[in-house]
Amino acid sequence: MLTRYARQGPLASDGSIQWEADAQTLRCLSVNEQARNLGFPREQWLGEERFLSGTVFAPDRELFLSACRAAARGARIQERCRARSADGRTRWMALTLEPECLGRTRFLRGRMVEPPPEGSVTRGVPPLIVAHFDRELRHLDVNRGVEEVTGLPVASFIGRTNEELRMPPRLVRHWHEELHRVFRREEGRWFEFEFPPREESGPQGRTLFRAHLEPVFDSRGQVLSVRCETYRLRSACRARRFARASPPVGNPEADRLRQALHASRAREAELEQRLQQAERRADALSLESRRQKGELQTLLELLPVGIGIAREPLCQHVQQNAWFARLLEVPLETNVSLSAPEHERIQGVRLLHEGRELRPEEMPLQRAAATGEKVPGMELELEVRGRRHTSLLASAAPLLDEAHQPRGAIVSFLDITSRTRAMEAQRFLADSSAALASSLEPEQTFQILVRLCVPGLASMAVLLGSQEEGTLGLLSMAHAEPELEPLLARAFQHFHASPAHPLHDVMRTGLPRSIPATEEPGFWEGNEDPEWWHVRQRLALRSVMLVPISSHQRVTNVLVLGSPERVYTQDDCTFAREFAAHAATALDNARLYHEARQAVAVRDEFLGIAGHELRTPLTALKLGLQNLSRQAEALGQRERLEKWLTNCQRQGERLGRLVNDLLDVGRLTSGRLALVCQEMELPALVEEVVGRMRPELERAGCRVSLALESPLTGSWDRSRLDQVLTNLLSNAAKYGKGRPIEIRASALPEDRVCVSVRDEGIGITPEDQARIFGRFERAVSERHYGGLGLGLWISQQLVVRFGGHIGVKSEPGKGATFTVELPRRVETEEGVECRSQTPSWPGQQKAAAAEALALMEGDSLCRTILAALWEGIVVQDSEGNIITANASAEHILGLSLDQLTGRTSMDPRWRAIREDGSDFPGQEHPAMVALRTGRPVRNVTMGIYRPDGSRAWLLVNAQPLLRDGEPAPYMVVASFFDMTGQRKQA
Repeated sequence: MLTRYARQGPLASDGSIQWEADAQTLRCLSVNEQARNLGFPREQWLGEERFLSGTVFAPDRELFLSACRAAARGARIQERCRARSADGRTRWMALTLEPECLGRTRFLRGRMVEPPPEGSVTRGVPPLIVAHFDRELRHLDVNRGVEEVTGLPVASFIGRTNEELRMPPRLVRHWHEELHRVFRREEGRWFEFEFPPREESGPQGRTLFRAHLEPVFDSRGQVLSVRCETYRLRSACRARRFARASPPVGNPEADRLRQALHASRAREAELEQRLQQAERRADALSLESRRQKGELQTLLELLPVGIGIAREPLCQHVQQNAWFARLLEVPLETNVSLSAPEHERIQGVRLLHEGRELRPEEMPLQRAAATGEKVPGMELELEVRGRRHTSLLASAAPLLDEAHQPRGAIVSFLDITSRTRAMEAQRFLADSSAALASSLEPEQTFQILVRLCVPGLASMAVLLGSQEEGTLGLLSMAHAEPELEPLLARAFQHFHASPAHPLHDVMRTGLPRSIPATEEPGFWEGNEDPEWWHVRQRLALRSVMLVPISSHQRVTNVLVLGSPERVYTQDDCTFAREFAAHAATALDNARLYHEARQAVAVRDEFLGIAGHELRTPLTALKLGLQNLSRQAEALGQRERLEKWLTNCQRQGERLGRLVNDLLDVGRLTSGRLALVCQEMELPALVEEVVGRMRPELERAGCRVSLALESPLTGSWDRSRLDQVLTNLLSNAAKYGKGRPIEIRASALPEDRVCVSVRDEGIGITPEDQARIFGRFERAVSERHYGGLGLGLWISQQLVVRFGGHIGVKSEPGKGATFTVELPRRVETEEGVECRSQTPSWPGQQKAAAAEALALMEGDSLCRTILAALWEGIVVQDSEGNIITANASAEHILGLSLDQLTGRTSMDPRWRAIREDGSDFPGQEHPAMVALRTGRPVRNVTMGIYRPDGSRAWLLVNAQPLLRDGEPAPYMVVASFFDMTGQRKQA
């Protein structure tokens, strides 16, 4: 290629440098031997990829690249630009570029030659004086030729200006103007000057010199100094040519020449004036350009925005401003291009978008340079040395050449970390509020609180709370590495805060505090436990923050956050205070909910105890009334006492219903009410309820009419459906004003039935209809109508558990109609027929237990009889589990029904003895023997110990219940009589 180039191109004998380069990358492909004129070896020309643009033409890189792009499009370019030599000098070169195509390969031919100097100085003549000047116009160095001209030694010039050397003032002004012009324009310049000899001999003794000033650039392209080469011209002064004798007067040719000479001189003066004006304008423009350049440079240095500039389409070299260099933690002169060659690329810097690292061609700067289009704001995450600490908003725009083709691009990076963190903080607070509100259990709330902090706020989160003894104890903790959680939990179990510990200061002031763990050991003071120190080393925390959580203006909890990467700042403490306010609300809600549940549990327990305590004397009262009735009949005074006895019995039954309502409230609210379903006829149950309540209806003066479809069979809990009908019919009699009552029962589509109770009483207002189904609610004054206001609420709860609906239609003064709709089959959530939705004893799922409960609580009359018996009654299923018991059994055994339910006769909590004082084994209990043998057991005496430690002697009987064709009993009924008093009398 060199041979072909030398043959087809200009001859190299003229000293020109000739080269070939790739049209796209501008990598030098070949160069002739004259390349050594710049001081660079040919190997460097061919070896470095960006040698031409980055080294040779660095002073005029933009001009050179524009010329190359134009030549690549087919134009022949002739330009004058500056080239840098190996010694740092800058030379003006005449550059010629021509396109060439070999097959599909496009390349450029270049020729560069140093133009001959202006004036009469011939090539090859060495300069007389060579000197360097700095920006203050001081001599940096000078050769010995200056001694021949000035007579001053070389040492006197170093570090001094021409003015300090007492040069002629006019000469000093001339030199200073020329030097300043070179520094401003950053380009070489020729000028002439006269210098008097050492012994002044008039104007004829002056010597004319010609000087060439050339700027010397540093590595960043700034003018470092000016090199001056001075050549001696003829000793005759230039003015001597014009001192010749004038042509003779009267000669026409001489007159014409004289006029031409005057015109030429006038034209020369005019041109000189224009040239001076042009130079002044150029100097002004150059000064303004440098001023604007300095202002722009200052702006780029002070602007809190990262700026990157690429001056070639591939963006392999990107220049940055000071702000971006500080952000990347690199020197200012570093090439920060992420698309640079691998050996030049900056290490440890990544740009991520939506969590994914961007490829070089996806980055805003490279996209703008490749497409020639602007790239609007793009949110990026900057990661430096593995730490993601900055959010950036990047925007890029292309730099276009004269043909509007991209020649590079510029990108700006705006730090939006504060805005991003504020948005993340708002989103975090919103999410945390929703998460904390999702649970009202204190333990679960504690766990949610610490889990929210990991890993967004910290790698370790520990919640400490006040204990009864006044110290701080561990409530919950979480760590980004789950395998460290057991170690952390064990360490905090033994954590002890000394009196000087920062925790006490945080609890006293209520303000968060950040502690750099690497600088201040305050958080670790007072913990000499080796395991605690081992945990500290494993955690490797860089910073710890203590966040107080207050309730009612008192710090109740402290949230300890720790991170091995970040150092908590004042902004983090401010955010922590806001997060602590949300956490305090959630913890208060959980605490109040827990206290409310405890209060409800205490209330339900009180209702249960009160109900059972009321039933015990009520049972004794009923027995006393029955005994009094028998004695009155025996004495022949029944007619005289019958009215009072009947009234007392009726009030006792009413009191029993109220007590049962209170017990049902406790069971319904606690979820312990069992539904035991069996096949039954709905019309038969309605008739049974009406028959049982006929005396009450007759006293109210209400006539009942029935309109019942038959058959209406279904599977329901007989006793609970009886309770619903009884409540509705009782309300109709109470508020019916002695008018007729109509009860209807009919079938509905979709395998459902309907029962309605209509009266013609006082009616219910529309506003009261919405609340009468509430607990303890009533639509009338309690002074005129008694009751607790629980009947309709219990009825609604039971109907809902049946899977049905209860409603009312009424107008004031026109009565009310209550309607109950029920499915024929009651199903649980699992889709099977109801036995018990909330198991209260083992074996309740069995049909035998269901039938036993139906037997014991099948109707109100049976329950009243069982409750009135002085003898204790206990029903047990086929496995010996107690299903139910009457009030006398609870009184004799000293246990409530809830405590009895689910126990067996073999329960180790029972302690029974024989009459001789020996232990009575559970398997020999009469009920267990009756279940095992299928035969009744009679009159067994045994002693038991109540929970209060007292002993009771019982006479026990057990009766097994058998089905036809089945040899084994499906339940047993045990009855027992308290004979403790008789044994004491004996």
